[in-house]
Amino acid sequence: MRQGWAPRRTGAPRTGVDQFLTVLRVFAVGLVLIGLAAFIAQEINTDNAFARWANPDATGLTGAQFRGLVVSGIAQGAMYGLIALGYSMVYGVLGFINFAHGEVFMMGAMTGMITSNKLADAGLWESNFI
Repeated sequence: MRQGWAPRRTGAPRTGVDQFLTVLRVFAVGLVLIGLAAFIAQEINTDNAFARWANPDATGLTGAQFRGLVVSGIAQGAMYGLIALGYSMVYGVLGFINFAHGEVFMMGAMTGMITSNKLADAGLWESNFI
């Protein structure tokens, strides 16, 4: 007997929806990989053909721009992860997704935005960032 989360679907027919979703997943992964390759090619050499095809006016990123890109990407990914964990915990307890909890996420986002704006107005945001 197989141990795991879901029983194995042996011999289950693949529907048109399954095939469409598989094609959509492959397309999305391919698009992300092409974008990643173009970004790396642009950073290595802005004169190569792939970088010029992806962004004809490319000049490359400075160290500060790249650091900002990485920090904002990690912060946004962490937010998505926290929201997903929150929804998972709510689903585990209640057995259904309660989208009324979205106001809690928006309260946190608005509090963070207002706090960062007030710190920037006081001149404390840039001097005490990372």
